[in-house]
Amino acid sequence: ASGEPRWLRLALNYIDAEFRQPLTLSGIAAVAGVHPASLARAFRRYRGCSAGALVRRKRLEFAARALAYGTEPLAAVAAD
Repeated sequence: ASGEPRWLRLALNYIDAEFRQPLTLSGIAAVAGVHPASLARAFRRYRGCSAGALVRRKRLEFAARALAYGTEPLAAVAAD
């Protein structure tokens, strides 16, 4: 996005790579090298959602793809 801080891209890349792991706002902010409050504001400003909402959306999309195209049982997808 135009005018988006470079460190926000670091946070987004980290979420893309690690969304299946337990993530915290503080942990994501540490990777990006900013204060958690700065990260939270930037997410809302440039992405229109919270970091937590983005993580949940990625997890749901992953689960939907796994259920639609995968061979794993529902319980395994839910546990993942």
